[in-house]
Amino acid sequence: MAHILGNNFMLYWRPDTADSLLKKEELLDYVTSDQLGRVSQGDTIWVVTVKKGELYLLGKVTISDVTSREIAIRRLRRSSVWGNKKYYAIAMPGTAEALREISLRDVAGRLVFQSASTGSNRLHVDHEGKVNAQQLQTMRVLDETSVDLLQRIWSTW
Repeated sequence: MAHILGNNFMLYWRPDTADSLLKKEELLDYVTSDQLGRVSQGDTIWVVTVKKGELYLLGKVTISDVTSREIAIRRLRRSSVWGNKKYYAIAMPGTAEALREISLRDVAGRLVFQSASTGSNRLHVDHEGKVNAQQLQTMRVLDETSVDLLQRIWSTW
């Protein structure tokens, strides 16, 4: 297993958000959410969505800084940024990658989250391999084995 520097979070995007940003074919150099208050430099955010019950990996961002919308616009040298959230997590320079849409159907049940309760440390996957997106409404911290799995999938796609 590779050594993981910071925490690895799983952040859910609604399918319409995912589709809109996938169409733009831009590099994922930041993410925004009101839930990013516990994210810090060196952490990685894995972005996912659920479409018709199927879990998809969309992207990952290794964080250099978490800031406000106004500062994110200046730092990214843009006239605007997507969303109007409390936190904007900006990617480490040179690490931004294009969004992808990679099915995690075959591995969704193997993903493990850090949790005090063993009952909530995995996604519930039904007999058809489907997940309920409500399980991902709160950003979750992935365990090291799950990060290694996602990294292998990401790097071979």
